Amino acid sequence: MLQLLKSLFRLDFHRSKYKLAEEIFKVDVDYFEHEIHLIFDDAFETDKKSRQRLPNEWVKQLVECMEEASTSVARGRGTDMTIHLKDKDKIRHRKRWSQIMYIRITSLLNQLPKDKVKKAHNSFILALDGDVDFKPEAVQKLIDKMTKNDKVGAVCGRIHPIGSGPVVWYQQFEYAVGHWLQKATEHVFGCVLCCPGAFSLFRASAVMDDNVMRMYTSPPTEARHFIQFEQGEDRWLCTLMLQQGWKIDYAASADAFTFAPQTFQEFFVQRRRWAPSTLANIIDLLSSWRVTTKVNDNISTLFVLYQFVILSSSLLGIGTVTLMITGSFNAVLKINMFHSYILAVTPVVLYAIICMKCSNDKQIGAAALLSTVYTLVMVIVTVGLFVNLATEKSYSPNVIFFIEILSIFIIAGFAHPKELMCLVHGLLYYLMVPSTFIFLTVYYMCNIHVVTWGTREKKTEDDIIETTESGNATKSAKSPILIRCLQKLGVNALVKESTRLIKQLVGARVEQESDGNEIESGTPPPVGVIPVPRAATRRPKVRQEPDAWQSMEYLGLKEKVNIEDNETEFWRDILEKYLKPIVENKQKKEEIQKELKTLRNNVAFGFLLMNFLFATAVFQLQNNEDQLKSFYILNEYEPLSVTFLVVFALVILLQFIGMLIHRWGTFLHLISSVKLWTFSKETEEGWAKQALKETENLQSADQEVDYQETISLSTISYDSRVNGHERQSAPEEHLPDYSSDEEPDQDYPSYDEQTSNEYERNFRRRFETIRKHLGPSRRISTRTVQTHNTSINRARLYQRTFGRRAGARINHAFNV
Repeated sequence: MLQLLKSLFRLDFHRSKYKLAEEIFKVDVDYFEHEIHLIFDDAFETDKKSRQRLPNEWVKQLVECMEEASTSVARGRGTDMTIHLKDKDKIRHRKRWSQIMYIRITSLLNQLPKDKVKKAHNSFILALDGDVDFKPEAVQKLIDKMTKNDKVGAVCGRIHPIGSGPVVWYQQFEYAVGHWLQKATEHVFGCVLCCPGAFSLFRASAVMDDNVMRMYTSPPTEARHFIQFEQGEDRWLCTLMLQQGWKIDYAASADAFTFAPQTFQEFFVQRRRWAPSTLANIIDLLSSWRVTTKVNDNISTLFVLYQFVILSSSLLGIGTVTLMITGSFNAVLKINMFHSYILAVTPVVLYAIICMKCSNDKQIGAAALLSTVYTLVMVIVTVGLFVNLATEKSYSPNVIFFIEILSIFIIAGFAHPKELMCLVHGLLYYLMVPSTFIFLTVYYMCNIHVVTWGTREKKTEDDIIETTESGNATKSAKSPILIRCLQKLGVNALVKESTRLIKQLVGARVEQESDGNEIESGTPPPVGVIPVPRAATRRPKVRQEPDAWQSMEYLGLKEKVNIEDNETEFWRDILEKYLKPIVENKQKKEEIQKELKTLRNNVAFGFLLMNFLFATAVFQLQNNEDQLKSFYILNEYEPLSVTFLVVFALVILLQFIGMLIHRWGTFLHLISSVKLWTFSKETEEGWAKQALKETENLQSADQEVDYQETISLSTISYDSRVNGHERQSAPEEHLPDYSSDEEPDQDYPSYDEQTSNEYERNFRRRFETIRKHLGPSRRISTRTVQTHNTSINRARLYQRTFGRRAGARINHAFNV
C-alpha cells in the first residue's frame, strides 16, 4: 500500500510540473489533469464492543502510510485524493461492481453534447492494484499509445512480479516469457486479449460503450457466468471491448512492479481463479469469431487460428508432459514403454481423485508433495532428453525443436537487457513443468465450481435459521435414542411452542442463562413433563449510527460536508439500478451450486479424457513402431508426434518474429521521447526540457534551487531549503517585497492560495521573486549564483519568458 501511495504522489508531482511549465513558461508539453480515487471494497467491519460498523485495519494502515508517502516525494501537500469506503451491507461489493460504480458516473455518453463526447474520448481510467509501484513516465507511455490511435480502447504495461522465494522466481520467468513472446505477438498480429487490472489504461469512451456497459453490468445468472464474469473481470471487460471493435495494445516500456504470491498455496489459489476465467473468455471470443472479425479490423481469421492453436496446446499440456516423462523413464531407467506409461499416468489419476473428494488444503498439500517428487523426475527427463539428442541425427525433429526453443529464449533475453536475469530463473521454471502443467491444471479444472460468490454479500434470516438448524442437528446426533425419537415425532417442537405460548400469555420474563443446554435449576418439573432446554436469547439489537465511523481518531476528520441533492439522487438511482446489495435466494443458490458441480464434473471428465486419449494414441503409435514403420516419416519419425512438434515450433517461431517486430516498435517509441544532440541552436523540445527542469526545482520543497539571492536594502534572504511546513506557516517573511510600484502581471494567471497544492504555492512564490527581481523596471542588486553548465540555459529560458529587454539583467543575474 505504501508503494502505491508513493507512486500516486510521484504522479501528482509530475502533473504539477508539466502544468506549471506549460502555463508559465509557455512551452508545449504533454500535460494532463488527473483525479485520484482509492476504493476499499470491504472497508467496514462490526466492532465487537459497540456493535457499530467501523473501518477495518486496512483503512487504518492507509492513513498511517499517508504521511510517509507524502513526505517521500518532494514533501508535497494539498494533493486531492478521494478515498471511497464501501460497506458491503449498503452497496454491492467486489472489484467489478466498484468499476461499474465509477464508470456509470460518466456513462450518460449518449445524452451529452458533442464537446463532452470528445472529452470522454480523451479521458482515461488508470486501473491499479493496491500494491503496485510505477513511475509517471510509465503512465506517459500508456497515454502515448492512446493518443496515437483513437481506436485503441485499452493499453497494458509490463508487469514485473516482486517478492522473494522460489515461487516468485518462477513467476518472474513466467511473466517475462509471457510478455516477451505472447503479449508482443498479440500486439503485432492482432490485439492483446487481456489488460490486467494491476496497471492498465482504459479509454473512457470505450468502457462507456453502450454494448460493453450493458453486458458488464449484467449479474451472473448461470453457472458459467460466475466463472467468466466474477473470476476475471478485467479479462471479461477486454473481451467485450474486442467484440465491439476496440483495439488493445501493449506498451513494453511502461514498467510497473507488483507483489506476487510467495507461497505455494497462494499461487495455486490465485491460478484457480485466473485460469478458468481465461479459458472461458478465450472460448467465448473464439465462438464469436465470425462477428468479431467483421467488427474488429485488428482481428483476422489467421489471428483467431493462432489463438485456437494456443488454446489447444494448453488443453493438451497434461498429455504432452506425461508422454515426455514416459519416454524418459524408458530411455534412462530402461523400463518398457507400457510400464513407463502406467508409472507416468498413475499419479495424475490419483491426484484427480484427491481434487474431487478432498478439501482444498489436502489438495494443495498433495500437489506440493507431488511437485517435490516430480522435481527429481525432471532430472531423469533431462538426462533422457540429452540421451535422445545424442543418439538421434542432427536433423531429427527433436533436435531441431530443442535448438529452436533454446535459441529463442536466449535471444529474447538479450533483446530485453534489463530483464536478462530472468533467464536464470528459467531452470526453476523447467523443473516446475510437471507441477504447473499437470497438477495445477488438474487442480483448477477440478475446482472450477469454487467461485467467489457475487451474491453472497448480505447476511439474511435464512443464514441464521440454517446455522441454527445445523447446530441443532449436530447436537441431536449426539443425544440419546429416546430424545431423537421424540424429536422425529415432533414432540420436542410441540413442547417448545407450548412453553413459549404460555410464557407470552402470563407475561413471563425470559431470563438470560449462562449455558443454553442447561435446564434452569430450582423447582423440579412436574411428573410426566419432559425437560426442555431453554432457547438461547438473542442479544438486543443495537441501533446503527451511520456516522459512527467518523469518530475514529486516526482518521483526523475535522469538517463534515454534505453532498448536494442532485448527487444524492444520482447515488440513490444507481444503487437501486445496479449496486443494491442482493439478498440471496437460498433456493437459487442451491441450484447454482448444483449447476456448478455438474459443470465441474463435465469439464473435468472431458478434459482428462481428451488428454488420456491423446497420450494413449501417441503411446500406441510409438509402441507399435515395427508394424507401422511404413507410415513413419523417413521410416523413422512417428507422424502424429512430428505433426504436433511442427505446429508448436511454428507457433514459437511466429512469437519470436512478433517479439522482434514489437521490440523495434518499442525502440521507436522510446527514441521519440529522447532529446538528441543536434547542431540546431534552439528548439521547442529544448525549451520544454529546460522549462520542466526549472519548474521541478521551483516547486519542490526538498530540492535546492541553484541560486540564493541577497537584497542589498534588506536583510531578508530567500532560501529554498526551508521545509514545506515552515514555508507554509510563514510565507510572507521569506520573500522580498517588490510590490511597492508594481502592478499585477496579467500574462501569468492568478491562483488561489487556499485551493492550490503546495507544489504550486512553492513555485508561485519563487517564480514571483525571480520575475519581479529581473523585470525591466528593476535595478539588479548583488546576487550570488552557483555557476554550472545549466546557467546559460536558465538565463535564456527566463529571457525568453520575460522578454528581450530584460536580457542584460538576466545574463548578469546568472553570471552568463
